[in-house]
Amino acid sequence: MDVHEVNEWILRSVRDLPSEALLSKDSSVDLATLIAQGAATMVQEGRTAPDDLAQAEQNAALLLASMNDVRIASGYEFFSETTVAEARSRLCPGLWPFC
Repeated sequence: MDVHEVNEWILRSVRDLPSEALLSKDSSVDLATLIAQGAATMVQEGRTAPDDLAQAEQNAALLLASMNDVRIASGYEFFSETTVAEARSRLCPGLWPFC
């Protein structure tokens, strides 16, 4: 798989996750950038096998769950760029391929 295919795979999995909050314009850009960087990491490391894609999907779900926790704790109605950054800082290092 190339970077574009991996990126689309992860984006589809994120789009399919249940969420009670909407993404602001800035947070959607930040999240898409983070996913694109993760896809590039996967391809650079040669880790695009089905098990690797499953791990990336699981970690994307963890990232979204952490974003939701941050959103709720902050009293935000929407995901913001702050929720993306704070969730990532809580989970990294270790949240492959997003860290």
